[in-house]
Amino acid sequence: MKSTLRENHRYIGVMIMADGHMDRPLLQSAVRLGLLEKLGEIGFAKADPKLAHVGHDSTTAIIRCAHTEAESVRAGLSLITRIGQKKLHLMPVFTSGTILKCKRALAKASKL
Repeated sequence: MKSTLRENHRYIGVMIMADGHMDRPLLQSAVRLGLLEKLGEIGFAKADPKLAHVGHDSTTAIIRCAHTEAESVRAGLSLITRIGQKKLHLMPVFTSGTILKCKRALAKASKL
């Protein structure tokens, strides 16, 4: 496929602050349900958010979304406060066009 026809994505690096350990399926459902509630069905479909990467210590994650909806996804992520009975805060730290640059920025931010 030509690169001009391919959809552009943005990768949002997120720091995870939770009461307990967050495994990938639980985090994925938190992101999906939280953004669906905050953005609505049409906004969620336009943004097409996907959990691209979870750090091995479950304190960082990278979420892929459409480049036109990156700001609304960042806003929606910061409004997620809980999943089920667990308190949860997702803090967007960095937005990038490549997953590698996002991983480097998250590694730098987690050292601070």
